[in-house]
Amino acid sequence: MVDLTDSGLVDDGAIPPDTFFDAIDRTGEVAKHRLQIPPDLMVRLELEAEDLLIPRETLIGAAAGLISGNIILQGPPGTGKSSLASALARAFGAKIAQATAREDWTTFDVIGGQEIVVNSEGAERLTPAHGAFTAAVIDCAGSVSQNLDDADLNPYQATWLIIDELNRANMDRAFGELFTVLGTDELVPFKLKYIGGSSPELTTSRRFRIIGTMNSIDKQFVNSLSLAIRRRFNFITVDVPPQRNSGEDWNQPSTEDSSLAVFEFDRIVEKASRSLNASQIPDGLAELIRPPLARLLLEVEKVRYATESSPFPFLPIGTAPLIDVAQLALVRHSMSVDSDLETSFDWACSVKLAPLFETDLESPEKLRAFADSSRIAFPQFARELSRIEASGLYFVP
Repeated sequence: MVDLTDSGLVDDGAIPPDTFFDAIDRTGEVAKHRLQIPPDLMVRLELEAEDLLIPRETLIGAAAGLISGNIILQGPPGTGKSSLASALARAFGAKIAQATAREDWTTFDVIGGQEIVVNSEGAERLTPAHGAFTAAVIDCAGSVSQNLDDADLNPYQATWLIIDELNRANMDRAFGELFTVLGTDELVPFKLKYIGGSSPELTTSRRFRIIGTMNSIDKQFVNSLSLAIRRRFNFITVDVPPQRNSGEDWNQPSTEDSSLAVFEFDRIVEKASRSLNASQIPDGLAELIRPPLARLLLEVEKVRYATESSPFPFLPIGTAPLIDVAQLALVRHSMSVDSDLETSFDWACSVKLAPLFETDLESPEKLRAFADSSRIAFPQFARELSRIEASGLYFVP
């Protein structure tokens, strides 16, 4: 006779378990359920991403990409790709499993394998270890099962895997046999050969998603993605804020009609001030960074939006490094009564922004031209740029 308790019904196979780590073969019982699209998805997403400087069109594109499959958020460093990945998961009601790709990733890191474990007596034994993908898929089955059982009590409808710096790894090598699983909407069981005995089969839920982030600038330091990998993802570009409207002044109060560039300026000042409250920065000092920050953004515009015909190199500097510059300038100024804020700001640019130019620039001549154009407003920053150019630190393809 069947035990009519929940555990008895689970053991009998009448209802799926709440967790599948000890019942991997049963993941197929909940895999067929498709991703639920919240009726207020864009309202939720805009709320989750309200602190990010990302155009609504990009949010729509990312959401559409996830509805149809997995996505990769690509773009320059400091543009909010990782934060957007988390915001997307929250908007869809998905729990997050997170991993950061490494150069030495193999199928062990993604799928799993046998690892050596030493017990308290010093004896060694081999035990199965799930990779990032496998662990997230198993956890996702549990999220689906619990959500179907009681959505009010268990609001997460799935578990998604976020992989930061995706192209740091050789994904063709690391994903291995998963190409078949990622390339179809069919429920394809995947045998976990590293688990002993009968090697259970894992079925990936139709609610499961992968969100990868990818730095599109430092390509000389990363692996290129093969066509096989690219075909299995939708690529969404998360770029620097668009150039400010003609005639806009950063020091004017932002309104609902202001461009993202003006909102970015206010956000830099706000975040620099908020994060340094504990550092005993004098009240009101953060507002004093607005004039030197405006002067810096005039210089940043030259490289952010440079074209092939521009005399300056193209380097899409993200918002995060600019926030770092403002914070550094405030800290340096508060530590030295003999230093004016403009000098502290110039120093912060030289130690935080200048190293970003040690990359695949179009030519040393363009770097030299940019250094010369910045010399009056930011002499120390310009000097550091000239050192990079003179030392040959720029990348030569």
